[in-house]
Amino acid sequence: MLRSLRHVGLSLPVRIFLSSMAFGMLPVALTGLAIVAQRPDVLAPGDSYRLVLGAFGLNVLLASFASVMAARHLTRPLDQITSAARAFGAGKIEVALPRAKSSELAALTDAFEEMRTAITLALTRERSEKLFSRTVLESVPSALLLIDPDLRVLSANHAAAQLFQTADTELHGRRITDWFADPLLLEQARIALAGGPSPGGQLQELTLGTRTMLLRVVMTPLEGPTAWTATGALVTIEDLTELTEVRQRYTELLTLHAIAAQILTTDRLTDTLDVILRHTLELFTARIGCVFLLDPETTELALAAKQVGAARADSPGCALIARQIAEHVRASCQECATVIPIDAEQHDDLRSGDVAVAMATPIIATGQLLGVVVLGMPGSCPIQPHELQLLGTIGGLAGLAAQKMRLYDQLRHANRELSQVNAALVQAARLKDEFLANMSHELRTPLNTILGRAGVLHAGIHGLLSEDQQRMLRSIVESGQHLRTLIDDILDLAKLEAGKLELHYASVQVAPLCQAALRILTPAAHTKQISLSIQLDPAVSSLRVDAQRLTQILVKLLANAVKFTPAQGQLGLEVVRDAAQGHLTFTVWDTGIGIAQADLERLFQPFVQGDGSLTRQYGGTGLGLSLVARMTALHGGSVGVESTVGVGSRFWVRLPWEADPAGATGAEAPAPWGDSGPLVLLAEGHPEQGARLAAYLEQQGCQVLLAQSGPEALALAETAQPTIAVIDVQLPVLDGLTVLQRLRARAGTKLVLVAVTGLALPEGRRRAHTAGADLYLTRPIRPRALIDAMAQGRSAHQEETA
Repeated sequence: MLRSLRHVGLSLPVRIFLSSMAFGMLPVALTGLAIVAQRPDVLAPGDSYRLVLGAFGLNVLLASFASVMAARHLTRPLDQITSAARAFGAGKIEVALPRAKSSELAALTDAFEEMRTAITLALTRERSEKLFSRTVLESVPSALLLIDPDLRVLSANHAAAQLFQTADTELHGRRITDWFADPLLLEQARIALAGGPSPGGQLQELTLGTRTMLLRVVMTPLEGPTAWTATGALVTIEDLTELTEVRQRYTELLTLHAIAAQILTTDRLTDTLDVILRHTLELFTARIGCVFLLDPETTELALAAKQVGAARADSPGCALIARQIAEHVRASCQECATVIPIDAEQHDDLRSGDVAVAMATPIIATGQLLGVVVLGMPGSCPIQPHELQLLGTIGGLAGLAAQKMRLYDQLRHANRELSQVNAALVQAARLKDEFLANMSHELRTPLNTILGRAGVLHAGIHGLLSEDQQRMLRSIVESGQHLRTLIDDILDLAKLEAGKLELHYASVQVAPLCQAALRILTPAAHTKQISLSIQLDPAVSSLRVDAQRLTQILVKLLANAVKFTPAQGQLGLEVVRDAAQGHLTFTVWDTGIGIAQADLERLFQPFVQGDGSLTRQYGGTGLGLSLVARMTALHGGSVGVESTVGVGSRFWVRLPWEADPAGATGAEAPAPWGDSGPLVLLAEGHPEQGARLAAYLEQQGCQVLLAQSGPEALALAETAQPTIAVIDVQLPVLDGLTVLQRLRARAGTKLVLVAVTGLALPEGRRRAHTAGADLYLTRPIRPRALIDAMAQGRSAHQEETA
């Protein structure tokens, strides 16, 4: 019925009401008919009408209530759809509808939801695209402007606002001609707005306030309704100012580095100045550059270097103006780079060379003016403050170069003088060493004769001597021995000064060595009734040292103690080890006169005694303690002294020490050639030394031919044909160098030649090798060192012949 009434054009509530009335009247009418038919006698005619009217009214009420309830049930979904549509129209796209039960309303709800979903997706995509575009635009470091065909700004990013130093909103509506008026740029914009191809970037200079920027501007057309039109253009602006400045600074640093490298690697000032000027002209695009240096003698500025950047600038006028500017800088005491204008009208050559202004900087080093650098610049290039600072830096480098060359000249002059002085010192040292060697030979020869003859007299070979004669003979022997000790000390000192005193290490027994040193001084101590004592660390058995030099050290210390200890005094020798520190200490103590504290520091200097008056009273040269200190230092040890005047002294020598688990015996090593030794020619000018060495060589299995002069040595070599010859350089009659030369000439390489001399300087070694010697030994000769040298030379000759 509702569908039938819908065609009548009634509203939905009226249709529901009429349908309810129609359905409600049917049961009322049937009920009334039933009552009238069954009890017609009960109801009066009026009652029947009232009953029907009451039923009809009740039906109307029920129909009205039903129509209202049905209308509310049917219109609620429509109201929800209407509210959702209004909210959606207000922008609340997240609103949703409940599912309707009616098929018609459900279809309407689904259609509404589909529409809402589609619109929501479209709006979300649009917002995302706008957000993405804005984010991209703001993240781009370049300035971006969107302009219309009238060159007005439609949109701009924040980088553009920062570039033009204004707010984002103030850019909108302004024309780009407010900032750019370059015809090429405007032509580029016209081509882009006409839809033509995108032109390349145009470099532009833009001045905003006090800042001048270098920009690259690119115009990109935006697509219009046709292929030949454009709705606008995208203007991309890149600020190249900092990049250009960085490149300029980098170029300046490279130039300064090249100049510094030239200064460090070149010793010629003119070459350095030429390089400085060449780099400076390239850096400043100058027309001409000159360097004037101040002559220290004439105090005049002289042209030291010149470079021309343009061919037209190479004229006499440019050089003349440069000199005038240099004189001006010098006279004004200018300390930094400056700009000086040039009146080119007075100089036609300057006008033709495009030199309108000059840059000049003084060359200063250590506070002194050394010269001036002058650059001729074109007038079209304004000079910036940092360019003056850079030129001042280059002037400082030129000052360093000039100062370096002057220091080099002074150093070369000083080196020449020093070389001359060194040559004189070497010559003096050589002459001194030769003098000492010759004097030792000349002194030893008569001294050995005196001691030898005294020994013969003392032995009674020529008859017995009286007591007075014996006493005088002992005095002669003691004086001779003292003189020989003095000669040996002088030779040792000469070797130490020349650095030629060699140590021969061996593992020796400490106790026997100390006892032997005491035995040497026992007679002198007994003469003065001085008691001797020795105290040795029982844990010390052996020590690796040069036994001869250590004995010499101990003997000199003991001799000093005996000399400065009064009669009936005491002295002793102590040996103590320090395992933790790894050293062994030898201490010589006495109850002598003692030493003042002020004199202790001078004790170990050569030719010095603590008190000069002691030399007159006790004698001596002051060499003993100096030799002790230097020989100890050669062993890697140290010396020291503790003393009290009138009480006594304690001298100690500390040497490196390591425990010897093998328990060294100190025995000599066997001869390197076994039992069958070589035939040796020994030419020694000292008879006693020669006899001692000959006995030792025979003990080592050698056959020895002993000669005491040069001719005797040559004669023995001619007849016996020895395999080894040991020649003293200071031989009498014919010197040893001549003997070496003749022996080498006769025997060739078959004979091993060993030179022996007291000359400790390198000059002596060189002269011996020039004469033909294979090996070189200095006095005093250690027998074991002689054996080792002979074995070394013999082995070398055997390898050559093999």
